[in-house]
Amino acid sequence: MDLRNQADTAAYQAEKLIKDMGDKIPADQRSQVESKVKDLREAIQGDDKDKIKSLMEALQADLQAIGQAAYAQQDAAGPQAGGAQAPSGEPSGSDEDVVEGEFHEA
Repeated sequence: MDLRNQADTAAYQAEKLIKDMGDKIPADQRSQVESKVKDLREAIQGDDKDKIKSLMEALQADLQAIGQAAYAQQDAAGPQAGGAQAPSGEPSGSDEDVVEGEFHEA
């Protein structure tokens, strides 16, 4: 029973990743993952634990490859694409709009 829960979770995570990343995933990888999710969901309905396990491992390997590709794209784009800026030691912008306040616990 535990293996089925793990497989169902893996299938859900794959579907969520595909939905969240959208067009960032190449079409061939997307269709490959969708096919494995479908096969895994069908295997969950059966009793072949070895098949469930192998499909789940194959799906996780595909998801890892997608994650690595997405991470590589972010690194190639540089820090500006991620919205993060390296600290320069100097304040950025003016301090005219800064509102200082105090925090008190009630």
